Amino acid sequence: MSEQKDAIMERRFVYLQNKRQELLLERAFWTRLEDLCRREKTTVHEFCSRMTPAEADGVAAAIRVKVLDYFCSAVTEDGHRAAGHGS
Repeated sequence: MSEQKDAIMERRFVYLQNKRQELLLERAFWTRLEDLCRREKTTVHEFCSRMTPAEADGVAAAIRVKVLDYFCSAVTEDGHRAAGHGS
């Protein structure tokens, strides 16, 4: 996907604290969130429903941080070894 298309904002609905909520994220974050959920055998709705009340106040930012943390942990030496990459 091109960088321009990845930066396009997409509006989707998720369930957060048992309430349907509109969420606006960049396309790249939706894609990575879906990847994360597939790897962890969960759904986007289940992932979002685990947000704490404090995170729910800034759910878009909280999701961005969680997605970034998830994939950053994979690029550590331990993450590479666990995935069978590197030396």
